[in-house]
Formats: sequence, C-alpha cells, structure tokens
Amino acid sequence: MTLKTEADGRMFPDTDDSQTIIDCLLREADRHRVQVRRHAEVQSLERSGDDWKLTLAGSATITAPNVCIAARAGMLP
Repeated sequence: MTLKTEADGRMFPDTDDSQTIIDCLLREADRHRVQVRRHAEVQSLERSGDDWKLTLAGSATITAPNVCIAARAGMLP
C-alpha cells in the first residue's frame, strides 16, 4: 500500500479509500494467525497466569496470550 501525506500531516492510502487500510489489517491478521472476532460482546476480561481469559456473551470463553479490543465509537455506551 502506498501512502500520501494529507495537508494536516495525516497519512492516508493513495487510493483515498479507507477500505484499503481495513483490507491490509485483515490480511496481516490472517498472515499472523490472529483470531478476529467481530460483533463479540465481551462480558469480562481477566488475567489467568500469563494469559488473558475473556468471557463473551452467551458464556463462551477464550484464553489467549494477547488481546486487542477495538470498538467503533458509535458502539460505546
């Protein structure tokens, strides 16, 4: 992906399409075998030894060494 610098200093793909960034992030996540869960409601997040334990809505649990939680601003309470 080639980037350009906007007048205010922000970097943006020269395609002028934010989907380019999303595609790049998803491609890299797949390459590094990162599990991406969309629309997953996290009920709790706690340390479990060296790992993290997430409990999702519906009582599903995930244990992982690293966690990144991202929320769209419009989704916040």
